[in-house]
Amino acid sequence: MGTRSHETKPPVFPVGKTTNVIAQPFGSTGKSTEEATVIDVRDAVARFERSTCAFLDALDGVSERVWRLRPAGEAWSLAETAEPVVLTDRSIRASLDHLLTAPLPAGAPRFEDAAISADTFGPAAPGLAEPQGRFVTRADGIAALVAVCEELVAWARGPAADLRAYGLPHPVFGVFDGIQ
Repeated sequence: MGTRSHETKPPVFPVGKTTNVIAQPFGSTGKSTEEATVIDVRDAVARFERSTCAFLDALDGVSERVWRLRPAGEAWSLAETAEPVVLTDRSIRASLDHLLTAPLPAGAPRFEDAAISADTFGPAAPGLAEPQGRFVTRADGIAALVAVCEELVAWARGPAADLRAYGLPHPVFGVFDGIQ
């Protein structure tokens, strides 16, 4: 196998071809809350890293022309597809700064882990993440994707707190906790 031409710097996550990595729901581990939180964080980060790598793998070797091309019958080009991913990840990263100030009350309703799958989120981007042509070149889009993914992974590995004990509201799905 050759080198990955899209890497401007090595990502903090492993490289490998994967598909549909979030199709299976997060599950119960049968461990104590502290152990389960560590495992859940590792599982969530591993899934995020695999999905990011799968996306980067799909962009590997794509020409600038193909990057901007909107195929017949498709709503977005690759550039337009990468944009809402980056913008949504940036928004999530900004929200995480507030997460540890939002403890969940005991018994608070929250979004169920078992309901989180690749099909949870539809193909349409929320208004703020609507593609606007922010990434003119493939290198710009990939660099932005890698940077925000590294930020999210670093944040998730940082807190020593039980991230299941904190949550923020999602405008559509209800409350997501710090793992979700």
